[in-house]
Amino acid sequence: IDDAERIMTDLIEKGYVTGRVELGFELLEVLTQEKMKQYWLQYGRYFTDYGVYIITSESPDFQEGDLLVAINDDKISSLSDLKTALQGYEVDQTVTVTVSRITNKNKVQLFRYSLTLKEKTS
Repeated sequence: IDDAERIMTDLIEKGYVTGRVELGFELLEVLTQEKMKQYWLQYGRYFTDYGVYIITSESPDFQEGDLLVAINDDKISSLSDLKTALQGYEVDQTVTVTVSRITNKNKVQLFRYSLTLKEKTS
């Protein structure tokens, strides 16, 4: 009941639930051949496998088409994995985000960046 009351108060006063974290990315989940076909024309040059791709990022470290690989030591292969990986973290905590990126030499390379978690306001 305490949680429900806090959530209701947050929604009334702020329009969102406080304390929920986000990475600052717009993401695209590709887990089926049909979904891959749906986005092939727009994002196909980035697809290397099924998974969660960054479409836009507030951080300059991350690029359109980066494939999320891990948050700290938690492997990411779906939005569900991402949600689970972010549980227990708080706003302003720093995590290591690992992405797979197709470089300008057309090679796939892993990159690791530190990212401070933001508060989800939507």
